[in-house]
Amino acid sequence: MTVVIVDDDIRCIKRTIEYLSKHPHINILFTATDGHDFLLKLQKERQKIDVVLMDIGMRPMDGCATTYVTKLMDVQPKIIAYTTYNDYEMVRNCFLCGVDGFVMKPFAEQELPAAIEHVAKGSHYLDSNLRLKINETLFEKVIHDKQSFWNKPFEIDFKLTKRERLFIALASTSLVYKEIGDLMHVEEATAQQMYNRLAKKLGLRSIKDLALFALQNGLAMQANFLFSHRNNMPY
Repeated sequence: MTVVIVDDDIRCIKRTIEYLSKHPHINILFTATDGHDFLLKLQKERQKIDVVLMDIGMRPMDGCATTYVTKLMDVQPKIIAYTTYNDYEMVRNCFLCGVDGFVMKPFAEQELPAAIEHVAKGSHYLDSNLRLKINETLFEKVIHDKQSFWNKPFEIDFKLTKRERLFIALASTSLVYKEIGDLMHVEEATAQQMYNRLAKKLGLRSIKDLALFALQNGLAMQANFLFSHRNNMPY
C-alpha cells in the first residue's frame, strides 16, 4: 500500500516514517513539506497513491484547502487529516473539505495502521480517542454533511468549467499567480488573465472578492483555525 506524508514539520515526517516502517505492507512513496509542494509532486507521480496523510496547519495552502483541490483533480487518493487539532468544528471542517479519515498526531503510532487500512477500503475513520467525545450519531451527521456538500452541482450553478473551478480554489489560498500557474501548467501572465476573465464573468472587482465569493459559495475551502479550540467538544 502506497502512502504519502504531507507536513511542514520535518521532525513529524521522520517520526511518522518510523511508525509506518514497522508495517512492511506500507510503502512511503514520497513526502512533501506543504500543500503546493504536494500538488506539484502529485501531478508528476505515475504510481498509484492509496493514502495521503495530510497535516492541517500549513502555509501557503493549509491541509483543508489542499485536500479540497486534490479532490477536484483526476487523481483522487484517500486522505487522512493528520493533526494536533481535536475539536468538533475542525473535524467537521476537514471532512467537508474531503478527507476520509481524521487522526491525532499524539496517538499516531497506535491509530495510523487502522486508519490507513479503513480509508484505503473506502470507509471513513475517526481517531478512537475522539470517538469518546464525538458519538456515532454525531459522526454520521458529519459524513452526511460531507456527502451532501460534494453532491452540489457547482459547475452548473455558476456555469463554470472544471478548470475554472480549480483556478478559483487555488486563487482562494495564499498562492501567488506564479505558483497557481505552475500547478495549472500555464505562465504567470496566463494565470492572471484567467482571473481577469473570471472576475468579469462573476462580476467581481478583486482577487479578494473572488476568494470571498468562493468561500461563501463552497467553491473553495480552508481550515478554520480562528474558532478552533482544543477542548470545544459538543458533549
